[in-house]
Amino acid sequence: MFSIFMALAKICDFVILLILVQVVMSWIPTRGENFYKIYNILESLTSFIMAPIRNVMYRFISGPVDFSPLIATLILIFFKRLFVSLALGALF
Repeated sequence: MFSIFMALAKICDFVILLILVQVVMSWIPTRGENFYKIYNILESLTSFIMAPIRNVMYRFISGPVDFSPLIATLILIFFKRLFVSLALGALF
């Protein structure tokens, strides 16, 4: 069980990294064909967590700033800590 929970924690870390890269890429003004390919790949990899958050947020908040990456990161950090604590609890 330890290795399963630690693998899930590492997956959370990886998705957080993908979200961070996607956010930074959204700020870059110079865009080319390769840039769009990479951005679309990142968007498809992170859409499983970002799309439901955006749907809920846009019902209540509409504005130019998208807070869904921040909320998704906080949710993933919560689950990462949960998985690590479960892994350490399964160790003893």
